[in-house]
Amino acid sequence: MLDAARFLLRFVAWFAALQAGYYALPDDWLREVFVQNVVAAPVAALLHAVSNSAVVATGGALHGMAHSLFIVRGCDGTGAILLSSAALLATRVSWRVRLPAIVIGGLLLYAMNLVRIAVLFETMQGSMPLFNAVHGVLAPTFTVLVTCAIYAWCMDHPAAAEQRNA
Repeated sequence: MLDAARFLLRFVAWFAALQAGYYALPDDWLREVFVQNVVAAPVAALLHAVSNSAVVATGGALHGMAHSLFIVRGCDGTGAILLSSAALLATRVSWRVRLPAIVIGGLLLYAMNLVRIAVLFETMQGSMPLFNAVHGVLAPTFTVLVTCAIYAWCMDHPAAAEQRNA
């Protein structure tokens, strides 16, 4: 019980610190540099590669024929990466297990987020009620499940199991 409480305290501290760093970023920089170049432009490239979508990425937004999708702070996918990272940082395992899990998990969540935003964009172009369901329920639930799976994968890693049993 005490170990669980300590983990929870470490997790909350790490998550708060990571979120504070994220929210300290200036809005203009976040939108015009980070979201535009790391999120919106790659999603537009993905959409061009897999569909006939007429999409343009500008100013941290995706503009289509019917609607525009504005990617704002908190909807850029960073939250899941910070959540996963905080959980892994709070866990008492070696850096040999932790660092690859943070990097691989972060990259997996990043790629999943690009697909999530592409699906949201395409859904928005065709059906706003479906967009609302995907945006409000399905995509966040899937993101949390993937984040939990990354953590579980790390904890099932043979090196992590060795440390727990030692």
